[in-house]
Amino acid sequence: MRNRPVPAAVQGLTPEAAGATPRVRAGRKVQGGVMRNARRSGGRAGFRAAGLVVLAVLLAACAAAGPAPAGRASAPVTTTARQPRRGPVTRAQARALAEGMLARLARLPGARPYPVAALPEAPGQVGDPVSPASAIVNGAFRSAEPMPRLFAYLVAHPPAGMRQDPGTGYGVWAGLAVQDVSFELRATPPGVASTLLDVTVAAKPGGGSLVVAGAEVFVYPLRTAAEHVNPAAWPVATIRLEAQHSATRVIRSAAVIARLAGLLNRLPTQAGQTLSCPAISTVYVLAFARSAVGPPGLTFTTNLCWVVVPSAAGRAQPPLADPHLTLYRALSQLLPGGQLAM
Repeated sequence: MRNRPVPAAVQGLTPEAAGATPRVRAGRKVQGGVMRNARRSGGRAGFRAAGLVVLAVLLAACAAAGPAPAGRASAPVTTTARQPRRGPVTRAQARALAEGMLARLARLPGARPYPVAALPEAPGQVGDPVSPASAIVNGAFRSAEPMPRLFAYLVAHPPAGMRQDPGTGYGVWAGLAVQDVSFELRATPPGVASTLLDVTVAAKPGGGSLVVAGAEVFVYPLRTAAEHVNPAAWPVATIRLEAQHSATRVIRSAAVIARLAGLLNRLPTQAGQTLSCPAISTVYVLAFARSAVGPPGLTFTTNLCWVVVPSAAGRAQPPLADPHLTLYRALSQLLPGGQLAM
């Protein structure tokens, strides 16, 4: 019954421009002025898969066609803004974290466990797992407190160690009036892309409340071995700048190549968060090769969209997240001319 709202900016519009206003419909909820659809099979999976394809095509097209006209905004991309873990997070660890988040709701006034199987409608999920190690845990509680009072308490007293996402929702679920709010951990553990505790408080017939919650822990997908850069295997690196004034620089310094390789190897995989890019006027392509005249074995394409698109032997690899533009900035220092104003 929960689906994370897709920002209207994904379609090139702000929520206000899209005319988003709080509405109440059966089976739907509103958060932050954006309608949250009831869960359906397939939900956002197709959107996310299509987004990766669009992202790769976008960067490739920019590299081939040069800068976009001034003032023209590029398409939004998906990325993330957290750092990776040195070792992978297991699904058991992710599930334990999700269960711990869910257990914090037991401190609500008068809260008593309620069997999920007895709910009038099966709970859904906010997002789609971004890796096999991700975990989603659903739970429910009942309370004698009326729904408005219990919801107000929840908003005023967030679960320990968590902060509230912007906005709250309201609507109808399984024929019951509901209010909805989401929280995330204040400190995301290393290796975890995102956490979310989505809580729906429903008014029970005859009095009291029913609390339905879903805790989601999404773990960074593992990087492929093909996109790992071994600096000893690639003695030549070429930086190509595609901008109003294109340029190329060939690098043979082992120290510089090792620094670029280390930077790339530390980037996490893209993990499904949605952001809207600034206007694209500069694209950098970093290519690693065995010689100055041979074909590149690894290439990494980046711009101001916070995402790096790798290619190994001509085959696209999972995109990497670069929220701090570390690769872009490093390449712009080695080959000036890129746009850093944001």
